[in-house]
Amino acid sequence: MSSLSNCFALEKHTNYPYDRIYTAVEDILKDGIITEQERKYLFSLSNSILDPVKDDNFEYELDIEGAEICLTGDFECMSKAELTTLFEEKGATVKKNVVRTLDYLIVGDRGSENWSFGNYGTKIKKAMEFNERGSNISILKENDILSIILDE
Repeated sequence: MSSLSNCFALEKHTNYPYDRIYTAVEDILKDGIITEQERKYLFSLSNSILDPVKDDNFEYELDIEGAEICLTGDFECMSKAELTTLFEEKGATVKKNVVRTLDYLIVGDRGSENWSFGNYGTKIKKAMEFNERGSNISILKENDILSIILDE
């Protein structure tokens, strides 16, 4: 293996989210057998990394008062400035960046042409990393929260 290949392989298995997949595959292959449970786990892990913003039949209450919220992507319903004002009027603090203490990362339904990871960007990646280290950031789609915001 060339030094370039070694460098590339090292970068991929030490960089989130590739490190999660690398570690899972390494653990699963230790005994040389892939069980059905291990296959399902790998499939689930891959899906959660490829699409961390899925609704899975979204149903829960959004507690906006006192919450820390960050917005990412482009929104259908209104501009980020309008959403920021709406959330602040309801008692939330809207952050420009993802922080460990964030409660909600809300993703605009239009996405963003600037996203560097295909179907999500660096704010989502950062929230996923914080969640891996014990944070509890809910990553929600605009459509998931729209009826909640407008009905309150």
